Amino acid sequence: MKKSLYSFIAIFFCTWSVLSCFNENQFEKLKVYNESGSSDLPVYVNVLEVTPAAGGVYVSVNTNISVQFDDNIEMSTVSLSTFSVNSGAVSGSFFYNDQTKTVRFDPDAALDYNTFYTVTLTKGITNPVGETLASDYSWSFTTIASAQPNIEVSSTLGLLNSGGTWDYGSVITDNSKPADFNINNSGSDVLNITGMTITGADASLFAIDPPLTFPLVVNTTLSASVTANFSPGDVGLKNAVLTIDSDDPNDPEFIIYLTGRGLDAGAEEPEIQVTLSGTDVISGSTKVSFGTIPLGTSMEITLVMSNIGSADLTISSVDITGENPDKFTTNFLSLYSPLPFYIAPGENKEFKITFSPGFDKGMKLAEIKFVNNDTNESPFILLVRGRGF
Repeated sequence: MKKSLYSFIAIFFCTWSVLSCFNENQFEKLKVYNESGSSDLPVYVNVLEVTPAAGGVYVSVNTNISVQFDDNIEMSTVSLSTFSVNSGAVSGSFFYNDQTKTVRFDPDAALDYNTFYTVTLTKGITNPVGETLASDYSWSFTTIASAQPNIEVSSTLGLLNSGGTWDYGSVITDNSKPADFNINNSGSDVLNITGMTITGADASLFAIDPPLTFPLVVNTTLSASVTANFSPGDVGLKNAVLTIDSDDPNDPEFIIYLTGRGLDAGAEEPEIQVTLSGTDVISGSTKVSFGTIPLGTSMEITLVMSNIGSADLTISSVDITGENPDKFTTNFLSLYSPLPFYIAPGENKEFKITFSPGFDKGMKLAEIKFVNNDTNESPFILLVRGRGF
C-alpha cells in the first residue's frame, strides 16, 4: 500500500513539473499577439483563413491560392520552398496584401483537372521580426473533373460570397437607390445565367432594372452587369433575397440578402459606414490590427468612410484615446479639415491610420473616435492595435 502511494506521489510531482515547464515555456509563446496585454515574449504567427477551403472539391483549375495570417509577413521568407503546392510541383508567383495580411499564390498555368492538391506552409515563413509559425501547416483540395464555369459576383466593395448581405442603408420612402453587381466567370467553360429572382417579405420593393433576358451567357473573359433598385415605399426595415441561377455546379443558386430602411421625407438621416479592404468595420467591435512591426518603423492602413444614409454626414471631431494614443495617428484631419466636415449621401472618403511604436516594445492599443451626426453610431469607434518588437 505504501509503495503504491509513494509511486502515485512521484508520478504526480513529475507530471506537475513537466506541465509547469510547458506552461512557462510554451503557453506564453503561443499567446496570439492581438490579445490584450503587452508581453515582450516571442509569439507565433497563425493562419486565419485559406482559399480554396480545406477539403474543398470541384475547385476551379484557374484558382489562386491564398492564406490570411494574423500578423504581418516578411515576404522575403515566402518562396516555393516555404509555400509549396504538391511539394513544389506547381510553379507561380507570390503577392502580398499588407492591409489584410494575405499572401496569394498565382500558379503559372491552370491546375490539372480531377487532381488532389496539398499546400504546405513551413516554419520558414516569418513576420518582419523573425517569429515563425508554431509548426508546418498544410491543407488539401480537389479540382473539378472537367471544364466547368465558376460564378463570381462583386460589388463596389469587392467580391461577395453566396449568402452575403448588401445593405442599401437609409432611403427616403418616395425615392429609390441602386446597387450594382458584376457577374464574372473564373472557370474554364462558358457560364450560363438562367434566371434571377427576388423573393422574401419585401420582394416587391426590390427590382432588377433594366430587366435582363435569359439565358445570359458569360464566357471566361467577359462580365455581366446587374442593377437591383430598392424603393422602400414606406417607413421601416425592408428585406429580400436575390437569387442568381446558373449552371455553375458548385453555386447553382448564388444568394445575396438585400436589406434597406425606408425613411419619411422629413426624416432624412445620415448613416456612417467604414470599410477596410471592402469589409465592414463594426464600431467598437472590429479590431483594426497592424500586426507586428520592427521597433523604429511604422505602418499604414487605409480605410474608407462612406455615407450610406439620405442626409449629409457631419464629422464634428476626431479623437485618439485609450492606452497608447501617442502610437497612432490619422491623416483624416489634414485631409478633411477644418471640422466639421460633411460627407454627402453616397460619397466615400479614404483616409489612413499610421502605427509607430518607436522603440517601445510590446502591444499598443488605442481608440479613434469619430463624433458624427449618425443617431445610432456616434461616436464611431475604431479599435486599433499593433505590436512593436
